[in-house]
Amino acid sequence: MNILSLIFTIISAVILSSSFAQTRPPCSNDAAAPGYNACEATPICDFDGYCGRTTPDYKPMSAWHELKKGICDATPMLGGLDCMSLENDGYLKFIASASTISFNIYVYDCKKSGTNAIQVAFFSADNCSSGPVEVHFAEPKLVQQAAPHLITVNNLTPGKVYYILIDGYSGKDCGYTFEAVDGVALPEVKIDIAPNHTVCSGENVVANASGGEENSYLWNDITGGSTFSSTSNTTTTITPPTNPGTYTYSVESTGGNAFCPDNSSDTLTPDEDQFNETFLPIFTSGFDPQDFEMLIFNRWGELIFESHNAAIGWNGKYGEKTVQDGTYIWKIEFKETNSDKRHTLHGHVTLIR
Repeated sequence: MNILSLIFTIISAVILSSSFAQTRPPCSNDAAAPGYNACEATPICDFDGYCGRTTPDYKPMSAWHELKKGICDATPMLGGLDCMSLENDGYLKFIASASTISFNIYVYDCKKSGTNAIQVAFFSADNCSSGPVEVHFAEPKLVQQAAPHLITVNNLTPGKVYYILIDGYSGKDCGYTFEAVDGVALPEVKIDIAPNHTVCSGENVVANASGGEENSYLWNDITGGSTFSSTSNTTTTITPPTNPGTYTYSVESTGGNAFCPDNSSDTLTPDEDQFNETFLPIFTSGFDPQDFEMLIFNRWGELIFESHNAAIGWNGKYGEKTVQDGTYIWKIEFKETNSDKRHTLHGHVTLIR
């Protein structure tokens, strides 16, 4: 019996959830840990279930003078985040989709004695390491408790990048979880088929999409040779070719942004069977081969592969060592041949042996 391996790995737009008290959402990080300074701030697409810790690994002095002063001025009655007596500050960044955003922030599992709390500030700046800063919200003491802290930030510009500073109160090592309530982006686009779905030759498979802009989907045949019962509905029936092999499909929707690409679908099965041994983009025309870059990162944000040749892809290894099965992050940048227009694409690739 011939076997067809259908691979579905879907990434996309982001966020919207309802608030709830007492029980925090499970951690669901796809993004890396917070950056050590604003210039290294981790871009966050989906805040729902984003978890982190204010560990001793983070060192003070990441914030510059204008940032410290801005946060102190933003909370004069409370002394402004201890007037920026930062000990272990980490940084995230996101793109607002509305002028008002809301988060639930859970604080828990704090170490050491004393006040169990974290400090949080939302700010924007044209330069990530110096110069003027606009502080939109600052809270010097989010204490550990069963219920979440509801944070609302007003007067933002949709489409603009904002930073979040997170610091342990007096250097406290605490866990925290974000739950997006409103104003960040649309829910992540998802598909209900497992990343590696195997069918017998001649069989069809039904795929369902969710998230993104409701009822606004476009299904794509990445590998070629397959047909869809519908390319625009929430549900579609896929008929793959009868030849054995691995076939890749994607679904996209509207509502993404630079941190939340609105479509992605790729996979790789390096099992020495000559099918999908290498992950790489397929260009037919229109891109400048002299201006191409592909980067592969693990879930902690560590760069494990880099290529400046579109014909040289990733073989599932970090140096000479084959990495573990799992989901990895890719970033591709290239320029069009007949213009100066540049493209930056992001997504996930699932490694399956």
